[in-house]
Amino acid sequence: MNSDDSHTSVDPEFSRPVRFSGIERDGRRAVFAARKGERAALALRFDLDAITLLKADLELRQDRPGLIYVIGTFEAEFTIRSPDSDDPVEFMVSDTVDEIFVTRPGLDFLSRVDREAMERAEDVEDDSIDLGELVAQYLALALDPALIETGSLDADAVVNATGPDDSSGGNPFSVLAQFRARATDGVES
Repeated sequence: MNSDDSHTSVDPEFSRPVRFSGIERDGRRAVFAARKGERAALALRFDLDAITLLKADLELRQDRPGLIYVIGTFEAEFTIRSPDSDDPVEFMVSDTVDEIFVTRPGLDFLSRVDREAMERAEDVEDDSIDLGELVAQYLALALDPALIETGSLDADAVVNATGPDDSSGGNPFSVLAQFRARATDGVES
């Protein structure tokens, strides 16, 4: 099981806490966007010139007490400096969010019925999860430093990494892998 103290020990730049007790079995939708100051703080955290847009559309569902599924999408638009010319280069990232959060009752259930889900579940000790920090972490994963540092993506590139349920059978980072292959002329590192 994945246990990460970043949800509780650090004040995130982009915080949208949600209490487990407020999520019913039939679900709850959370649509939100980062404000200007939040985007500036995240740009600093991720070493970007600017983040001009960061928004998410998430569905939260509690199938059993202590077992929360968070599924949805996020979009981000950001600017970096070209390593060659120092000109600003704009990018857009659109990706899926698919996460499981558990407290003790949910952990007990998962340990009996779904070991794979239990391994990827995020352990939560209190009654809340921070959706803003979750989206910030997914954005961090979508920012491939090798591509950004080399300027291998074209200006105004759109990166849309689809989830495992995509008909092409790809994983969430398959598009980035294709860009990496193109940037390195297919040479694996």
